[in-house]
Amino acid sequence: MTNEKTFGEVVKDARKSMSLTREEFAEKCDMSTREIYNIEKDISDPKFSNVKKIFNVMGLDINKFYQTKE
Repeated sequence: MTNEKTFGEVVKDARKSMSLTREEFAEKCDMSTREIYNIEKDISDPKFSNVKKIFNVMGLDINKFYQTKE
């Protein structure tokens, strides 16, 4: 058994650490509350464009996570 978190769990933890409701976080991400709910509950995988929005709101550089090897 691993202690690795799913992307949805990371998003939920980040949102809560920012003291934002799901609605507030969705607004900042320019996404619907339902989309954020589905991501947090691991019901659906987000589009890459939405992942970029989420990373931006969380203050993370997505390029550090998605680098190609040359």
